[in-house]
Amino acid sequence: MQIRGLAWSDPSGNRYSVPERYLGQPVEVYMYLDSVQICARGQTIARHARVLTEREQRVTAPGHHADLNRRAHRRKPSPIQTALLTDAPPVLARYVAALIQRTPGQGGHRLKRLLEFQRSYPAEPFLAAIAEAERYGLYDMARLESLILRTIRGDFFQLGSDDDA
Repeated sequence: MQIRGLAWSDPSGNRYSVPERYLGQPVEVYMYLDSVQICARGQTIARHARVLTEREQRVTAPGHHADLNRRAHRRKPSPIQTALLTDAPPVLARYVAALIQRTPGQGGHRLKRLLEFQRSYPAEPFLAAIAEAERYGLYDMARLESLILRTIRGDFFQLGSDDDA
């Protein structure tokens, strides 16, 4: 028989777990009076105490299934996030946290762009643009870059009034 889900059901509807790597693979199930043994390729992959007094019960061995609540097991911060937040002012830390929350996954692409901005532009205009973007809820990197460029436009790209050419 093949396991279609992550458990095998006996005739009374009780379900016994198998390790998820055996999903869709043929297994042999041996039902004894007091236990259920599940084997694959001649190896025992699961053994459970058999439930005889109840119906529709689920018996799961620890370690058979990955925790589906991925938010409970957050990974450590990415190297990009660590580089951004090293000695970061509070406004940048808040912006990074909000950006990660609003982006699927850990927001790697957007964090990478933000790190590029931090390294490319002067600190004062960068942080001023971050504060303005946070105030208005802007988490689009193109708009953030526009804010940064608008902030530094007058300071770094001033043209003289008289032409000496």
